[in-house]
Amino acid sequence: MAGKHQNHKGSGTNTLCLHNTPKWGSYKDGTQKWRAYVYGAEYEPDDGSGKNLVPGLVPRSTDDQIAPCTVCRLKLQREILMIPGTTECSTGWTKEYDGHLMAPRSDVSAGEFLCIDRKADIIAGGKNSNQFSLYPTEAKCGSLLCPPYVDGRELTCVVCSG
Repeated sequence: MAGKHQNHKGSGTNTLCLHNTPKWGSYKDGTQKWRAYVYGAEYEPDDGSGKNLVPGLVPRSTDDQIAPCTVCRLKLQREILMIPGTTECSTGWTKEYDGHLMAPRSDVSAGEFLCIDRKADIIAGGKNSNQFSLYPTEAKCGSLLCPPYVDGRELTCVVCSG
């Protein structure tokens, strides 16, 4: 999984599933000024203090580890839907997985909201680079009604097929 640097204001905001063995077209080696850059993703389930802020929210063992990409592929042509704020699918839909809503830090740059499986996988060999980091997403009251939402509470999500 890859995306923009968490401190960069420009570049793309969507998350990418990069191929494991890239094939190159025309290129010029070395970093070129004023280009868009893409960085590997890593999990940030805590605040950097070494303490998991929410028990059960993305395993502590994933902290600073590389996040792999997941692609839903169904044998029959069906729709895939990610629903934030719940762990259950509507009637007629099949749950593929549930987890926690994560995204880049809100105080730094924009990014895509992703549903990360509560049994998150990692790619071994990760290091703490803090380039494209995924953080838990919290509800903020105001135009988001509280109740039923709770200000500052981490949101769940579910991926359904139908």
